[in-house]
Amino acid sequence: MAMRASRAGFVRLDGIRFGVTVACAVAGLLGAAGMTAWSWRVSVHAGLAVDGPFYGFGAGCILLGFVTAARLSKPRLGGLMMLLGAAYYLQYLRSSANPVLFGVGVSLAYVWAAVVAHLVLALPDGRVRGPRDRVLLAGCYLMAVTTQTLRLVLDDARGPWPDYTAIPRTPTTRAGSVGVIVFAVLVILVTLRRMLSSGDRRWRFPVWCALLLVALASVAAGVACLAPRPSGLDQELMVAALEVGVLLLPLVLVSQLPIENLLRQRLRDVEESRQRVAAAAMEERRLLQRDLHDGAQHAFFAVHALLGLARDLLDDAAATPTTTAARPAATASVSAGALPEATVQARDLVRRAHQQLLAAINDLRGLVQGMYPSALTSEGLRAAVDELADTSPVPVEVDIPETRWYSELEITAYFLIAEAIANACRHARANQISVRVSESALQMRIEISDDGTGGARLDDDKRPGLADRASVIGGSLSLNSPLGTGTVITALLPTENPSS
Repeated sequence: MAMRASRAGFVRLDGIRFGVTVACAVAGLLGAAGMTAWSWRVSVHAGLAVDGPFYGFGAGCILLGFVTAARLSKPRLGGLMMLLGAAYYLQYLRSSANPVLFGVGVSLAYVWAAVVAHLVLALPDGRVRGPRDRVLLAGCYLMAVTTQTLRLVLDDARGPWPDYTAIPRTPTTRAGSVGVIVFAVLVILVTLRRMLSSGDRRWRFPVWCALLLVALASVAAGVACLAPRPSGLDQELMVAALEVGVLLLPLVLVSQLPIENLLRQRLRDVEESRQRVAAAAMEERRLLQRDLHDGAQHAFFAVHALLGLARDLLDDAAATPTTTAARPAATASVSAGALPEATVQARDLVRRAHQQLLAAINDLRGLVQGMYPSALTSEGLRAAVDELADTSPVPVEVDIPETRWYSELEITAYFLIAEAIANACRHARANQISVRVSESALQMRIEISDDGTGGARLDDDKRPGLADRASVIGGSLSLNSPLGTGTVITALLPTENPSS
């Protein structure tokens, strides 16, 4: 496992991930210290009291990102915060007289602003979901780099820039400010949409508010950059936004942690309850199978045997003529032709009852086997699927190890395979079916393929319940069925028994 829970609700990264997180934090802090020392020596500044918070902001982000990654259940979010802190110091390369370093500093001066947008779009777990958000994020990074690169080229900017408040305003800088405003407004709209549509908005509301402050202050900073003369207000607004929003974000996350742990515990309880219900259902089916097999089915077989004996006796009686002298006195009045007619009728009734009872026994056997065959519980999945293959109207190639797994997994796998084979026989007009089962990384992999007509879908009425069967024990199922080239169903089922 990559993370380990603690009593306080925090999470500790294990092994390699923790080492990588520590290494990134140390490298970031060393880089921040070196850049601060170098920039402080070559730049124009107003003193520690004024410029200290500006230089210390990136280091603060790195430290808080480390805490978020290593102690909270937010490793990706913490990584983004450390990236923000490291990227923040790239702007100080504009103080260099070296043209290469100066060019890098100008082009990447505001990449950290795009990382802020990344943080907003990646909440709550550090992943950006959906093509719309990914396109918006790509636009933020592209805008942050291209506008400053155009500034370097079109304005023929030359370094060093030791005093950032004295940087001249040009049409290119104003165009960049407009871009910041546009993308910040888009991020605000995305955040508002999430706030309104989120099902758990109550506990995440403080997080959304903190990020809205960041975006709103970014808009204000962009507006300040449109002023005809530089005043430094734009940088002050941007840093203020980050101090209020991003630095506040870990504190907000910590304050919401008990609520989040409660939600996670409820999800775990629901999952455990679902597993218990599934296990109870399987046990009920096993008991019902046993009762039908040991009770009703045996009684039916007994009646079937008695009817068979009666049929044989009537057949023997009909084949052997009986004389009038041999008849009992009580039946002396019966005509010679009456007994053979009654015998024929009785034989016909017994024969019909015998056939109907045999059909009922077959139906009952099919019902019992439909629950799951006795071979599944006694010999395992391989033996049960071999029986399916023997009775299938379409040849089935079986490649399943003799391994035994816990009962719920074997039953789920059996019914999934049985239903897939049945669908291939009934609907796909297949000539060959292949079933392969393997195990690796605590997962059973099931692959059922056929050479039929293809064109199947998971939500097709012809294939009900396949994905549901897999999800009952926490598995997943995928289907590849191009029209005319057959169908491949792949299921991944966890081999670890949740009740053990």
